[in-house]
Amino acid sequence: MKFTTLFVALSLLGTLAAAEPAAPLTLWYDKPAEKWTDALPLGNGRLAAMVFGGVDREHLQLNEDTLTSGEPPADLRTIDLTKDFDHVTGLIKAGKNSEADAYVTKNWLGRNQQCYQPLGDLWVDISAKNQSTVTDYRRWLDLATATAGVSFQRDGATYTREVFISAPDQVIALRLRTDRPGTLAFKTSFSSVHPTAKSTVADGELALRGQLPGYVGRRDLKLVEQMGDQHKYPENFSADGKRLPLAAQVLYGADIGGKGTFFAARLTVKTDGKIVAEAGALRIEGATEATVIVSAASSFNGPNKSPSREGIDPSLRTTHDLREAAAQTFATLRERHIADYTALFHRVSLRLDGDPAKEKLPTDARIAAFRASGDPALAMQLFQFGRYLLIAGSRAGSQPLNLQGKWNDLVIPPWASQYTVNINTEMNYWPAETTNLSELHEPLFRLIRKPPSTAPSPPARCITAAAGLRTTMFPSGATVFRSTATPALHFGT
Repeated sequence: MKFTTLFVALSLLGTLAAAEPAAPLTLWYDKPAEKWTDALPLGNGRLAAMVFGGVDREHLQLNEDTLTSGEPPADLRTIDLTKDFDHVTGLIKAGKNSEADAYVTKNWLGRNQQCYQPLGDLWVDISAKNQSTVTDYRRWLDLATATAGVSFQRDGATYTREVFISAPDQVIALRLRTDRPGTLAFKTSFSSVHPTAKSTVADGELALRGQLPGYVGRRDLKLVEQMGDQHKYPENFSADGKRLPLAAQVLYGADIGGKGTFFAARLTVKTDGKIVAEAGALRIEGATEATVIVSAASSFNGPNKSPSREGIDPSLRTTHDLREAAAQTFATLRERHIADYTALFHRVSLRLDGDPAKEKLPTDARIAAFRASGDPALAMQLFQFGRYLLIAGSRAGSQPLNLQGKWNDLVIPPWASQYTVNINTEMNYWPAETTNLSELHEPLFRLIRKPPSTAPSPPARCITAAAGLRTTMFPSGATVFRSTATPALHFGT
């Protein structure tokens, strides 16, 4: 099954939560997220995060929308159709469609495309004097403001967090507060699923830097061998089909010739407490309020340039964005974020009256009761949640929404979490025109205007040369590098 933003919306809606349970556009929970699909999605088109809302440990899983394994060109450039084009067309003309299909499948198809990648994780470990019982816990996502948060009470004190991802300022902002002065203490750090990632602390800033895999295979080595496709994966197999010494499903660094996109994240903390630098972390002590600001970027420099040899230094952008944002107050960052977001979201309102008592239930409980008794107001929330995800995942200048929107925590995600343009990519954008978000189409239109490869792909070149046909080609699958999966061809005279 292929994942689209709509499918992600349906699965995530069942697990989200709110600070003001009666608010019609607030999704809420009475417990932290236990797994990734329970977390709350935030985004500004380019950056994305899943917010878990733990009591003693806050976790934000991070994405940046250009992070993709491999380098251009990552598709198969050795298929030659010239020699057997007439053979295949002859089979089709003779009505031997199954034979033609088998021949094309064996000889003309490409290979697995590369995979959209996670960046890493932000951790906020809370220092509590004791592990007393937590009461009045709420985890929430406010669709009206694109903000998420947590609130709870412990030892008579109230603790709150609020987080958003700003499109105007291109940062994640997380504010932590307590009503008991001087009792807020925590440590913040980065981690990443990529073993190349390393954290450093300097000048009051925590920085993460790493490199994505230069190759990720959705098919494992054994399956490639069973299919007889070793020739399609020279990263792992020699010309005679034998495994190379360093063959692996995921290859990093020197094992793949230094290929792979570099990525970086950077954070600082603004607080009324004390900041202590540690190895790979910043510790805050004796605070009443603190704001963690995070920036992120990659070395991606366009679909036709090597991100490892011709890429942009991601630390330049992370430093600029972080320091520009840190010069502003949290209130200013929030005001700018909400003004930008509501200019899009508030274009459409929908009212479906239901039982007011159901709005006082956690969202997961409302969904559980929906089948038996219905809940029109919950249907309204789902409608607006779809619009919210489109705004969070697609902005002018960003990459288009992929199969999982912009939210992915896996090195080998389902269907590579890329662009499946025979239907799924279009499905992501179905609400754009009908729900008054037309300009959010821009990333998709840019993909269409600049399809995979600046020159025709090898199948298109071969077919044009062999048959003298004018060929339009767009693959059924594509990546940020505009490399292709199985080609879909249309022939015109």
